Amino acid sequence: MGVVITRCGVSEEPWLRGSTPHAAKAVAEALDGLGLARQDVDVLINVGVYRDANVVEPALAALVQQAAGLNLDFGTSARPMFSFDLLNGACGVLNAVQVAQGLLESGTAQRVVVVASDDHPSGTAPLEVGDGGFRHVPAAAALVLERSPDDTGFGTIDVRTVAAGEHDTTGYVDVATMGSKGRSSLTVHRTTTGERLQLDLATELAADRMRDEDLDPETTLLLAGMPFPSFGDELAERLGTPYCPPPPTGPKRTVHTAALGCSFHEAERSGLLAEFGQVLFVTAGAGVSAACGVYRP
Repeated sequence: MGVVITRCGVSEEPWLRGSTPHAAKAVAEALDGLGLARQDVDVLINVGVYRDANVVEPALAALVQQAAGLNLDFGTSARPMFSFDLLNGACGVLNAVQVAQGLLESGTAQRVVVVASDDHPSGTAPLEVGDGGFRHVPAAAALVLERSPDDTGFGTIDVRTVAAGEHDTTGYVDVATMGSKGRSSLTVHRTTTGERLQLDLATELAADRMRDEDLDPETTLLLAGMPFPSFGDELAERLGTPYCPPPPTGPKRTVHTAALGCSFHEAERSGLLAEFGQVLFVTAGAGVSAACGVYRP
């Protein structure tokens, strides 16, 4: 049996700021689209990295659970719920799918929601940036995952990592210089060399998976992460596959952890998803790490 996405909800409105509000809105949209109550979720996994006020504790998943109103009356609920963070940058969504596969296939859970959301910790950073600004747009995506009665859905998720050294992408709060702005400031280090390493590793991993499963590039739809703005277009050209990007973000902007979910939502909305026999999810990020998996609708 496979694990399928029964619904995808997104939050992409530029007027809404904050990773938690975006995440809660995406989760609500996904559950409402299925006609589910807020008590109908067994596990919530948050994979968003850049969060409001750089909060560390409690886990952002708990804050999203509260904001979305999921199983809050745990004392009387007949269906207990568990929420937690799983952080691995842009690869986090597919890592969470791996965890969900284990939970669902073992019968530990019947329904798992994976939510990804990012925004600048200040919640007020400008939406238009230059070369040195925070380039991730405020956005969120929530995937509702359930078991399928057949082999549709996700197959094996592949993950690969190589050392990047000084060229690795890092995001952190610089305690030596933050002064009184630690809750609203962020330092992100990235290099062009590191971005090339991410693209090379993702290409290698995806090509191996396509070869192992004998996938025809022309009938495989690529959904890709956005470690940098042109990542998906370049990856599609290398693999020879059609590509469905997330909604437009601008030439210098990207969607971070929510990119795969936003792309899936766009492929479903546009009708592209129904045109292809299989979808290839591919992303890459800090580490340098890459992850990919084949999804059969």
